[in-house]
Amino acid sequence: MRRERLVVGLDVGTTKVCCLVANVVDGIIEIIGMGMSPSRGLEKGVVVDIGRTIQSIRKAVEEAENMADVRVDNVFVGIAGKHIRSINNSATVSITRPDRIITKEDVHRVVEAARTIPLPPDVELIHVIPRQYIVDGQEGITDPVGMTGTRLEVDVHLVMGSVTAVHNLVRCVESLGIRIAQIVLEPLASSMAVLSSAEKELGVVLLDIGGGTTDISVFRGGDIWFSKVIPIAGEHITNDITVGLQTPIEEAERIKKEYGTCLVDAVGDDEKLDVATIGGDGTKTVSRKKLAKIIEPRVEEILDLAVQEV
Repeated sequence: MRRERLVVGLDVGTTKVCCLVANVVDGIIEIIGMGMSPSRGLEKGVVVDIGRTIQSIRKAVEEAENMADVRVDNVFVGIAGKHIRSINNSATVSITRPDRIITKEDVHRVVEAARTIPLPPDVELIHVIPRQYIVDGQEGITDPVGMTGTRLEVDVHLVMGSVTAVHNLVRCVESLGIRIAQIVLEPLASSMAVLSSAEKELGVVLLDIGGGTTDISVFRGGDIWFSKVIPIAGEHITNDITVGLQTPIEEAERIKKEYGTCLVDAVGDDEKLDVATIGGDGTKTVSRKKLAKIIEPRVEEILDLAVQEV
């Protein structure tokens, strides 16, 4: 029997808002619509102006709806920002029934026990991700239902965020008459998009350098072990170019995308580019190596901060 459903993803970033509409038929994903708009109203992944954020979301959603010829009423929303934090936790429950067969209710009990940690009033849980189950000391179990044992343990990865930041994002989306199917941590979503099962099993660090934040996620043994969002990213590179080349910020962003590189040694001494001057009264010629010398230290800083976190 043919199984078909519509899935919509919404990425509300610091520099742009993206909306993607996919038709999923028997597990095969077909992208049928996409919308994008400049993000106005966010700073470092956090809503600071609800009205402008709503306008940006509306524009991206409407573009996606027009392309896909559908009405979007339900979305998966990505979340990031400097307010995101994560910890690993574990819990144990006993299986006391005579048959000692583990049920879904037992799994639910142990996960609920693992998620029960003291939280400040301004912090809420976003994700509770089971990494592995342990039955009577046997590790590496992904689904213990139906197994026999007297002791069930779980290791979980808990992702938390600011109540205010989460609720403001929810308010912006729901004000457009769109229901939120789930809020998803953006580093986790990125990992699902670009990492293979083999990479996660062997161990890998994923960096997603966005406009206002850099998302970090660490995988080992197939499971997520660490996630973090740091408030330094592409916007800082653009600002550096603006100051270093004395050019408008829009021109700096264009130059970064078209000519930017973080490896000074990879650029020839004779490579040049024309840059608009501040005030719009002309252009000037600068070497591409000078541009690389501006970008390289900032990228090194981002990587150094990421290494310190992991």
